[in-house]
Amino acid sequence: MLLTYALCLQNALAGRTADSSIPSKKSIDLKDEAGFMTMWKIVCLSIREHYHIESIEPHVRDHILVLWYFQKEISLSHKLNGQTVMEMQGKSYYFFETPSNSRPSTQQKISGVDNQSMDVSVDSQQSQHHHSLTDPSVVLYVPFVYCSIWSPELFDKDIFLHTTDQLSEQNLPKFVAQLHYTTYSMLGKYAKVVNEMRKLHEDFVLPPVETRTVDGVWQVKTSLDEIYAHAAIGPKAVLEEALWIDPETPLLHVPSKRDIPSALKRNAIFISPVRHHGADLVAPHAAEQYKASVSFASRGHTISSLLVIATEDNIIKFGRGLIHAASIARLEDTAKSLGVDTTT
Repeated sequence: MLLTYALCLQNALAGRTADSSIPSKKSIDLKDEAGFMTMWKIVCLSIREHYHIESIEPHVRDHILVLWYFQKEISLSHKLNGQTVMEMQGKSYYFFETPSNSRPSTQQKISGVDNQSMDVSVDSQQSQHHHSLTDPSVVLYVPFVYCSIWSPELFDKDIFLHTTDQLSEQNLPKFVAQLHYTTYSMLGKYAKVVNEMRKLHEDFVLPPVETRTVDGVWQVKTSLDEIYAHAAIGPKAVLEEALWIDPETPLLHVPSKRDIPSALKRNAIFISPVRHHGADLVAPHAAEQYKASVSFASRGHTISSLLVIATEDNIIKFGRGLIHAASIARLEDTAKSLGVDTTT
């Protein structure tokens, strides 16, 4: 599989793409934003030309994407339709690892924080299904370029590609807003894939996803624990409380304070135009306010081992070992903090 990607990149760098207008590697400066985006276009075109990944059946494509996005533990014999995970690996759509090698434990202490009064949420180390040694549990990983080609409306976004500047003060709200929008949409895909597969295959092992329709709006049942990728430590009552999310929740631009009430009533995701007074970002599941030191923001370090500590009223998200945090509050408190009356 590594050879496949190496050859693809070699072809891209040599300028051997379907688009002769794309410049060769000699004229591309990857340190420059325009140069990076040009190279990204070259790689995408080369993969489309040489590996025909768009020929995959849509329902199989979506099945692979949701297993990757939500890091579901499955067996090698898990059926993606007519073929198993093991059988389809030869097509190089993904690679897989055992969960023990791919995930940090969420059962970690945070220095200076008293966790004794907290219940710990379901540990992400626990396997959803118990498999034998001959059919072990795995999680799938999909090259991001494939995600971008398969679902450009969700993944072919500049804020996802520019990884060195996602955590700056200016870009962090944009990055998180786009990430929440993508997560909501992927929840919808996941519900459709799982529930359809359960109808087609009696032995399909993933549990059904609860959905409902309220006032003509289709909703998927989830939780803060799932939205924050199970990277959570805190009271189960908060993290596992049922949330009903519209997968088509809009991502809005809210230019001024007077536009906040209508955005809240639309149940939308938006960046607050009055960030210094309260929440930086508002979404149907919660409102988030980000904190970072000037030096940390300017260096743009990547947060690893994301942890969440919760109380009954709010959740505080920390990058372990870094001066960075996000407080997550309930929406009714956020409206008050922004000086907005949502009752009228």
